[in-house]
Amino acid sequence: NPISALKMKEGAYPVLVTVRQKNNILVEKESMLIVMPDFEKKTYSPLAVAFLLNFNERVHFNSEGVFLDEKLQEEIKDTGTGSNKYIKHLSTLLKHSDTKINIALNPVLVQQLVDIGKGYKVYKGKKIVKVSPSGPEAQGARDIIEKLKEVYDSERVEFISTPYANPSFSSLSNKGWANNISSHLDAGKKVFTKTFGFGFESKGILSSVSFSTSAIAPITKNDFDYVILSENDFGNILKEK
Repeated sequence: NPISALKMKEGAYPVLVTVRQKNNILVEKESMLIVMPDFEKKTYSPLAVAFLLNFNERVHFNSEGVFLDEKLQEEIKDTGTGSNKYIKHLSTLLKHSDTKINIALNPVLVQQLVDIGKGYKVYKGKKIVKVSPSGPEAQGARDIIEKLKEVYDSERVEFISTPYANPSFSSLSNKGWANNISSHLDAGKKVFTKTFGFGFESKGILSSVSFSTSAIAPITKNDFDYVILSENDFGNILKEK
């Protein structure tokens, strides 16, 4: 363990973290290093605990806005029981007044909920069929949007963005498509602001597909300060040269 090798005393120390790629400095951040020796012999309370709900969904529509299937609609439609997974999570959160969490909210999910709530077009076989905004699918979509607003107004949640269609940052950046990353980030901000009337308070973004250090530059240019990564992402980053 490199931290243990420093033989530092217990305490909090200021640290400057520099991320480099091929001798180029991508970003520098000041942070704090918390040293807690003899971890196996002592019991410590956590410095902070974060609860993160990941509301993510793939794209179900084509370039003309016509839905290719109704899998999302089946998940969210109003059956009179409030049984869809989004309403369940959000309603449970509202019952516990002391609980504050983060919700990683995928903008393409929000966009699809808005579109479904207004009535939508979907392929059924080779035909395009119009579905009424008075149907249970549309009502379920509107209910989720309203519940998200209610949770936000309760001041118990901080929304964290994901890229618009949640692409692989690693693949895009390795192909030199930094502009594509910026487009996804910008599109996500616009959807969120148009739907809810406010922008993201959080300066963080969730990368739930894959990530590499070459994606840091376009992310910081879009005013995001940090990225939430999975354990696999950490391992992949350490392997980068």
